[in-house]
Amino acid sequence: MVFVGCAGGQLLAWLPEVRRRTLCLMQSARHCRVRGYLALGVRPHVNLFGVRYTCAVLASSAPLIGQSL
Repeated sequence: MVFVGCAGGQLLAWLPEVRRRTLCLMQSARHCRVRGYLALGVRPHVNLFGVRYTCAVLASSAPLIGQSL
């Protein structure tokens, strides 16, 4: 990682091209509980940092509701 100076005395982090392709590997894993309310028609989803995420596989997996992933 290279730090580049900018106006205001702050430093900007610059990643080489090779590292930019593997940004997902630099993230930490989080355990999330699967939420969903079938009686109200709400498909299974997870909330991460206040944002609701789902996909076709998770949305069709009602038995996962209440479990931690």
